[in-house]
Amino acid sequence: MTRKDYELIAQAINTARAKVTLEAGEGSTILAGANAGFYELAMILSNEFQMQNPRFDDNRFMVASEVLHN
Repeated sequence: MTRKDYELIAQAINTARAKVTLEAGEGSTILAGANAGFYELAMILSNEFQMQNPRFDDNRFMVASEVLHN
């Protein structure tokens, strides 16, 4: 996979997370569960990408997905 592929996937996670935030509303219990789910998804993908490409920057991916902040 290329950097563009990783960026596209991170953006898709971010977009889906943002949509759930808008629909559920800040502070809802649904939002808390959804955010945990998006974090887990990003972690699983990040681990897979790291195994495929040792130079893959997992922290950068998590920040780009907006499930982790610097």
